[in-house]
Amino acid sequence: MKIYGFYGRSGTGESHKVQALANKVGVNSIIDDGILIVDQSHVAGVSAKCERLLYSATQRAIFHWDDQKNEVKNYIRDSNITKLIIIGTSQKMITRILNRLELPPNVEWISVDSIQSTAEINLATNRRQKGFHAIPIKPTNVQRTYNGWYKAEKFLYSTKTYDHHSQSIQGGGC
Repeated sequence: MKIYGFYGRSGTGESHKVQALANKVGVNSIIDDGILIVDQSHVAGVSAKCERLLYSATQRAIFHWDDQKNEVKNYIRDSNITKLIIIGTSQKMITRILNRLELPPNVEWISVDSIQSTAEINLATNRRQKGFHAIPIKPTNVQRTYNGWYKAEKFLYSTKTYDHHSQSIQGGGC
């Protein structure tokens, strides 16, 4: 299995930029914040964004709980995924995810700083501070993935632009 570890400080735009990276390296499977995404659809796991506390969100993101870990691990095995991007805030975090999911340790590391400009990182940080969170899935799947209030806006996926409502939306997937 070919694994890419895509890392950067929280709020610097990894989840927003990952689809462009996936297209560039020919990957359709992504792990982000405790969920497995295949072809821009949430297929396994539970989003860390569903957790109310930072501690439990961190545990969720690194697959601390066996039921979530086994669901994702089994999906990867049963669907014969051969390429995967794992998003994390550090190489250490991604290594912990690899260990929990019993994935090969050989990783091609890619820093968000290496593919985003300082201006893009600053914009992502500013949006995060205003409460925006990117989830690299098709907008029609957001409500099945994320439970809570979130702000929606236009996201660019591949070559299509999906227009979300301009107000907050209640999700319902956790």
